[in-house]
Amino acid sequence: MVENTKLCAEQGWKATFRLHSGEVIEKAYITGTDWKLEAVSLEKVGERTLPPRILYLKDVDHVEVGWN
Repeated sequence: MVENTKLCAEQGWKATFRLHSGEVIEKAYITGTDWKLEAVSLEKVGERTLPPRILYLKDVDHVEVGWN
């Protein structure tokens, strides 16, 4: 999971995050990282006017890479 997150951050690819709570964050770009805290900031496609969301990877169950 962390590998997919790092890959998306480095390549600028969008990702879908499935959280332990059942929430799904689809088509989000990683706009910032703090690997020591294992946290990323996300901006969703179509919602760039909203503030970025901070997401801690401990809350993430699965990350799907958005290849397109």
